[in-house]
Amino acid sequence: APSPAAAPDEASSFRATAEADRKARQTEATITPYPFDTCAVQFHKPFKDGKPKHRRVYKGQEVLFCCTPCVKAFDMNPEPYMPRILAAANAQATGSSQ
Repeated sequence: APSPAAAPDEASSFRATAEADRKARQTEATITPYPFDTCAVQFHKPFKDGKPKHRRVYKGQEVLFCCTPCVKAFDMNPEPYMPRILAAANAQATGSSQ
């Protein structure tokens, strides 16, 4: 179980990335579209009604999530999720199959 001290860090991380996402949306042309129709964290889980609940832009890459716990997990440590996303986005951009 997370310690009580972890909660403020989670909240700060969530707010910080949410603010960064809002700023990034102003330069939408520089953002690489998310390549999947499933959650970035629970990659096997499709979005409810085909629509993601949350969106982040991380290092110029759009990342989509099915629920708040997933976006919080990403906010805490995004790097483990990015290689799969970046590889698929690159394949999609170059017309390669995954």
